[in-house]
Amino acid sequence: MASASYTLDKLDNTTTVFTLAGSTGRGAEYKLTSRALSLPLTLKIDFQVGATGSKGNDHLIVTIANTVQDSSGVIGTGSVKIDVSVPRNSGWTGTDTDDLLAYVQSFLSDARLASIADALVP
Repeated sequence: MASASYTLDKLDNTTTVFTLAGSTGRGAEYKLTSRALSLPLTLKIDFQVGATGSKGNDHLIVTIANTVQDSSGVIGTGSVKIDVSVPRNSGWTGTDTDDLLAYVQSFLSDARLASIADALVP
């Protein structure tokens, strides 16, 4: 069952509330309701889980996308996608997944985020 909303922090420590816009058995989409439909800020959560007994990896994919319009009317979308891929292997543990997520969280600390953003801004 999808959550009704998610509250996420921006780099400046203000919060953004993403409200459930729709869900399926494989995921959900959340939107910032104060934004125009033509310029959405979205949070999508998708699950790709193999059949019981199958080999390979299961995935949790989180995508945050922001669409903006410049003064000339040109629309552009930027996004970040995180794919948590977990092998269907008896040697893999929850601790292995937790460690991978902790590495990502550490890498995406506020200081690193600011330097990454500065390098990407035109």
